[in-house]
Amino acid sequence: MRSSADGLTWSAIETCPFPFADVLVSDTSEHPITDAESDGQRLVLTMPHEDRVLVSTTSNLSDWETFEVVPTEPDGLPHGVRADTWAEQLAIGPHGWLLATTTHLGVDLRVLAPADIRESAQDIRFGSPESQGLTVEWKTEQQAPEEPYHSRLVTWEELGIDEDTYSDYGIAQYANKPYTPSWLMSFDSWSAGWSQEPVRVGLPEVGNATSWLIVGTDAGYVGMPWIAEAGYPPAVGVNKMFFSSDGTTWDHINTPGGAGVTLTHLATVENGILVEGDVSEETYYDPIRSQLWLADATGSDWRPVEFPGLPERSWIQIYGSGHGVVGRSGLTEGDWRAQWIVGSTNGVDWLVMEHAAPMWDLRMTIIDDAMLVTDREGNTERFPIP
Repeated sequence: MRSSADGLTWSAIETCPFPFADVLVSDTSEHPITDAESDGQRLVLTMPHEDRVLVSTTSNLSDWETFEVVPTEPDGLPHGVRADTWAEQLAIGPHGWLLATTTHLGVDLRVLAPADIRESAQDIRFGSPESQGLTVEWKTEQQAPEEPYHSRLVTWEELGIDEDTYSDYGIAQYANKPYTPSWLMSFDSWSAGWSQEPVRVGLPEVGNATSWLIVGTDAGYVGMPWIAEAGYPPAVGVNKMFFSSDGTTWDHINTPGGAGVTLTHLATVENGILVEGDVSEETYYDPIRSQLWLADATGSDWRPVEFPGLPERSWIQIYGSGHGVVGRSGLTEGDWRAQWIVGSTNGVDWLVMEHAAPMWDLRMTIIDDAMLVTDREGNTERFPIP
């Protein structure tokens, strides 16, 4: 592992202590770090553990403070229905951090499956609901991968759940939905000052949201709810934004673009924020181009961002990285591969450079006034930002 303050001089660094080491040793399940944020002065990490989310902060990579965010379990859930909560979005503000969480409701297949199946099954699948019950399929540890699943019809009485309840909460299991629909999701948030215990503060109610995008600025937090559900046409975007100075009280703010624009990404830059939007002619399937808008740190005074060197009808995809924002761009007609990479520290002055490498082959970040681009082999190039 190497470190650099400017992308020019690199030095090896020792492995730093891991804040969740005790949890990983005491628990055999996987606990990936779900989010990491840094403002250049502090690093914040989150990781799920049992029925809570662990949040660790450090200012020197040696001394860590760890806090627990314990979500509130919904009351009155039917038998066989479970609530899973995990970190949705982490942001660093002027005086601390904000963690948004999402709770998904769904059926617990292992709780509902009959005991003889549950005790021997390595994998369990449920079929579509029928008047008599459900077809349960399962595999045991003794079976070879190529062997077919065992299968049998299990009555509603055996399952301990009625058909209507299963239809309401188990839609992701039987309706070919690889996601939880919005009506089975809820959102919450916790805020904390540095070295302080987190406090539940909540998020604005917007309806039908499937996720939240939140960024921290010098003035507070800017949040944008998001909806993405399949269908024809798909339900995409909410186009609502909110600002909070402390993560507790949220005020609705104006959004840029108007009709025909779907806002998709948020990122923080020096003294402000950027929002990305897809501009369409009539439907989501007819994109004309991407557009960026720049605002101050409170989400006010939106103005369009111009990219010198990019042709018309280009798409742009941005994300915050390091001390600025980086992104990729290409043409909306024909070849959708990235043909340019872009970077900026302030959202006004941009590095625009042709680069045809596949987007998954590159890692980009901003350090001071330069963009570092690293390929799969670890080769790093440094490009000054105008």
